[in-house]
Amino acid sequence: MVLFPDEAFGAKLLEAITAGLYDGNLNCLREYVQNSIDSKASRVDIRFENNQTVLVIEDDGGGMSEDELRTALHLGKSGKPDTAIGWRGIGIWSGVPACKRIVIITKKRDNSKLRVEIDAHALRQQYGRSILATEVLTDITGEIEELELGEDESFRELHFTMIRLEEILPNQTTIFSENEIRNYLLRNIPVPFDTPKFSIGMEVDKRLSVFFLGLDI
Repeated sequence: MVLFPDEAFGAKLLEAITAGLYDGNLNCLREYVQNSIDSKASRVDIRFENNQTVLVIEDDGGGMSEDELRTALHLGKSGKPDTAIGWRGIGIWSGVPACKRIVIITKKRDNSKLRVEIDAHALRQQYGRSILATEVLTDITGEIEELELGEDESFRELHFTMIRLEEILPNQTTIFSENEIRNYLLRNIPVPFDTPKFSIGMEVDKRLSVFFLGLDI
């Protein structure tokens, strides 16, 4: 099966992800958390590993099957409805400007645990070259592989997605610091109201949902 057919992404998006999607690269966190929310995650953990050179975003959402992971790797082509938060079709690729590798590990209930690796450094090296984007993406994306389950992991019940931004670039370490990430998340990440503590939170959520659908209330 061809991982990246010609219709897998929209025009000019290869340049967009290699040059930087947004004004600040921390915006990739918003993209990843939005995808977690869309997958019905109740918890999203963001943490550093390996002496703060690896940033991990892990959720307990529905996870992805192999076909869904292939679709998620497509550029500028999202299967999500416009009412979903993370609708841009960028998702997984948004961390390209920040690290050397992006590793995705995911599992859906009653499906295998899967892993795929993106060589972000190699992708950035191709910026501006006259080469088919399908060829570039195929060259820098590894095969989707099945991982063995751990002793405490259930084929039937386990579901999650983990994004690993490995080897954060030296020019990004100031931006990708615990303090900057914490402040960014507080300012930008959409989270639900704590309705037991904020009694009208549910009503506010309801009204906001209707508002964003463009309806008059």
